[in-house]
Amino acid sequence: MNTYLNDLLGYKKKKTRHLFRWKVVEAYRAERVQASELEETLGIPMRELRRLNRNYFRLRLLPLLQPKNRRKTMKRDADYVKTLERKLLAS
Repeated sequence: MNTYLNDLLGYKKKKTRHLFRWKVVEAYRAERVQASELEETLGIPMRELRRLNRNYFRLRLLPLLQPKNRRKTMKRDADYVKTLERKLLAS
């Protein structure tokens, strides 16, 4: 049996369900465990695994790829440059 599956079984028994789901998806995304192994050993159907994978991407990875405050800082930088240009023209 795969060592990662043993670790996941330990999470299933000891940890919260939420943490167990993220660990399953992380192992699946890192290609440490095959979907068929997850279905056999842990009883997670492929449909559930795809849903968990979408949620993992949306909630965990997407905020890291697209920070929300990125536009605001760019706008502030542009305003700061305009203010400096006005001060140079005034003096």
